Amino acid sequence: MTTAIKKNPTNKPCHTHTSVRAIRRIGFVSSMSWLLLSAACSSASSTAGGAGGGGQDDAADGGVASGGDASANGDSGLSLVTGGGDAGHMKDAAAPPGCDLSKDPKDSAPCVVDSVGVFVDGTSGADSNDGTRAHPLAHIQAALAKGSSRVYVCAGTYAEHVKITAGVGVFGGWKCSDFSYDAASTVSIAPTDAGYAVEIADVADGVILEDLTVTAIAGTADSTSSIAVFAHGSAAVTMKRGVALAGDG
Repeated sequence: MTTAIKKNPTNKPCHTHTSVRAIRRIGFVSSMSWLLLSAACSSASSTAGGAGGGGQDDAADGGVASGGDASANGDSGLSLVTGGGDAGHMKDAAAPPGCDLSKDPKDSAPCVVDSVGVFVDGTSGADSNDGTRAHPLAHIQAALAKGSSRVYVCAGTYAEHVKITAGVGVFGGWKCSDFSYDAASTVSIAPTDAGYAVEIADVADGVILEDLTVTAIAGTADSTSSIAVFAHGSAAVTMKRGVALAGDG
């Protein structure tokens, strides 16, 4: 992973252990020790593994923070990886015939089945459903509550806050018609009120986010920060082929 550390006008690395009030506009924040991006650095720009909009990598603390927007594209790896653990390690279900759980789900279609994951369709699903491919749920948070190691989300905009507290893979990029993979099937997590769009809290196992666009609204008078993805107390978080967008703070 190639990383350019964000610099402030004094040319010092733009990472600091500071208060939440100092955060301005952050696409992706991760920390084993609550690494935060200070307001003094919010206007600087650089990349973290190809991420747009600015970023920083604090190897000493095992954290990554990206200001503005951060994107993770391509199959070669993740633009944003946190912690020193194995980000690909999750508690997976037993593999059905033909399913290779070590592969990206888009490259192993036999894994995209009811025995491996829970399905979400924000348009035609319902949270009263059982979360199977034929009867998907309507919300990502409802799918996480099922306790499955994988959540397959089909194209659409999900106006909800998502909080992850256990190892899981949340995979977007699926057609709602048949849950076949389609890179153009955009999954957007975009809550319409203040707060983290996605929070990953105290997870010992790996968390994987794939083919997701995560957007936080601009800061408000009551909540001045705008943070799309906030990971804390979590050993290994991976975001692949995704974008984290934060509004003004």
